[in-house]
Amino acid sequence: MVQSKGYPIASRQDAQQSLNTDWIAWTRADEDEQYSGRYQISLATQGYQTSLQVTSLGLQQQGKPVTNPALVQRYTVEMLNSVASGLQQLNDDRANRIAQGETADLSVQSGADESGLPLLVVRSSYNAVWTHLPSALSRIGMKVKDSSRPLGTVSVTYDAPGSGTWDDLGAKDPDLRNGDYKLQVGDLGNRSTLQFTDPKGHTLTQSQNDALVAVFQAAFSRSTSR
Repeated sequence: MVQSKGYPIASRQDAQQSLNTDWIAWTRADEDEQYSGRYQISLATQGYQTSLQVTSLGLQQQGKPVTNPALVQRYTVEMLNSVASGLQQLNDDRANRIAQGETADLSVQSGADESGLPLLVVRSSYNAVWTHLPSALSRIGMKVKDSSRPLGTVSVTYDAPGSGTWDDLGAKDPDLRNGDYKLQVGDLGNRSTLQFTDPKGHTLTQSQNDALVAVFQAAFSRSTSR
């Protein structure tokens, strides 16, 4: 990932899960002079967690050392953010490739959480559901405003489509009010859950949830057959 970003590597210590970069030039629109930095990037595993660490090995401007702590921190954080975002993108790309290769048919049924509140159960992995979810939501009049794959949260605005949409999907209108909803996607291994709540935090009624079974079954089928 470091190489893919064009950052030169000066040395690697694979046994220690660490590498040192050569000088990396930083260009920022709000600064006239260019800074260059060298960094040590390492991984440390503790239990089930792996931490990413970036340490400054030197910062310079026009070949002269820069020791201002604020500037050193600024460009160390810049490097950390660059590496972290690159790793996240690699992880997302890998998850998408796995999801695209899955043969699960994304069958949907009605279910309930531990509190007895209604939700949808999709018989497919979290990655597969997340990959096809945006397309499925768009087909039923739900526009995604914000989402977080790690948290499984999606914020949508619902604008009820015309009757032609439901006829095309072969499903009944779920009678949802127009407005903002939050969707929580749950990961149960080989199954996933979808639970909607309105702006007041209320889950959908049982009848609305049951109506969404056919709606999402049709929407997922269309999104996977493109």
